[in-house]
Amino acid sequence: MKVLPGILTLVISMGTLSGCAPKRTMLLPDDTLAWSEHLSLAQTCQARGERALAMQHYQLAAGRNSECSTAWLALGEFAFEAGDLKTAEADYRKALKIMPKNPVAINNLARVYLAQGKDLNGIDIMVEDALENAGPLAPYLWHTLARINLREGRFADARFALDHALSKAPPDPVFQKRLEESRQKIAALLP
Repeated sequence: MKVLPGILTLVISMGTLSGCAPKRTMLLPDDTLAWSEHLSLAQTCQARGERALAMQHYQLAAGRNSECSTAWLALGEFAFEAGDLKTAEADYRKALKIMPKNPVAINNLARVYLAQGKDLNGIDIMVEDALENAGPLAPYLWHTLARINLREGRFADARFALDHALSKAPPDPVFQKRLEESRQKIAALLP
């Protein structure tokens, strides 16, 4: 038995007592950290690029405080990036239940719907409403709205939304690339 700070590690032999069977490690939480401390650790780990550890701390934060929208948003993003759209949708819905007007949760839920090919009825209105208080997140919401309009066949509305996204977009090369891809799709569909 080996004891690590905050975690008790038990090694359990599966199968025979001869030691030939594979061994499993089971981690039992033995920490006294508050949800807010797990949230802080999660954000630190995420900033350092330690995704797996960050995800564990976000899960612990959400488990200890189901009203922690920040943890649900982060878990939703991890799930979305891993292609687990069902979990991402559930996590974003949990964040929206806590903060119904949260522009990040609304935008990300809309992204999930677009990726799933779901019916977008109503989500466009939620995105439009979120634009009112989006601040620096507005370009991302405008881009999502452009993608919704594009999928719904409202090409002029898609161009209008994309123009707003382009006019306010931060100098983020990844986001700029996505905007350019959307611009090309819309340009191919409009005269």
